[in-house]
Amino acid sequence: MNKKICTLATCVMFMMSLMLLSGNTAQTSGNNPIAVIETNRGTIRIELYEKDAPITVENFVKYAEDGFYDGLIFHRVIQNFMIQGGGFRPGMEYVEPTYGPIQNEASISGHRNNRGTIAMARTDDPHSATSQFYINLVNNNNLDFDAGVYCVFGKVIDGMDVMDSIATVQTTSVGGFDDVPVEDIVIQSVTISDSVPTNGGDTTKDETEPFYKNILFLQILVSVIVAAVIILFLRHRENMEEEEKD
Repeated sequence: MNKKICTLATCVMFMMSLMLLSGNTAQTSGNNPIAVIETNRGTIRIELYEKDAPITVENFVKYAEDGFYDGLIFHRVIQNFMIQGGGFRPGMEYVEPTYGPIQNEASISGHRNNRGTIAMARTDDPHSATSQFYINLVNNNNLDFDAGVYCVFGKVIDGMDVMDSIATVQTTSVGGFDDVPVEDIVIQSVTISDSVPTNGGDTTKDETEPFYKNILFLQILVSVIVAAVIILFLRHRENMEEEEKD
């Protein structure tokens, strides 16, 4: 009996280890680079998921370091949805991307389109993203890797108040484009730092983390209960067998 219990306990521990690993899927390392987006409405700091979406982050960093985004606007603002930028100058003057489309890493990244996350905008072709990006104002899980396939490659760690302020601006239609801010929301510059400071500074939590932690807790709790029931059953059966022998 003791041997059976030990074997069962080992199995349960193995299952819990797997759950811990799965619960940490798509979590950040704390060593990711950050992008600082300076706008005429304030500063937005974004942690980039370099390890989870390497092609996407490399693409965004190239555009940033080239100064491509400087002077462009957030040309599409939809309250309770997202804000989008990276492709137009004031007056809705289109700017041709300087690099070709990239591979869609949505399923590789595994991050969800939760509030504060940044993802690549694209056409109907999943692998058509170039320079344009959007930042989610709310949880938009219909855009996730297992639904709409839009690749999340970072999260806002400071400046969601700026985002929420931008979300309230008045919009109009310009040249066939809807949801264009009446007053330009200008991206003055985008700079890249080597890594997130080790002492933190994260004022905006990744809303995927509480989700994973809650699910992980429930998984562990269920595993423990199931293990306890099996152990009690085995003990009861062993006692019954001993009574029959007597």
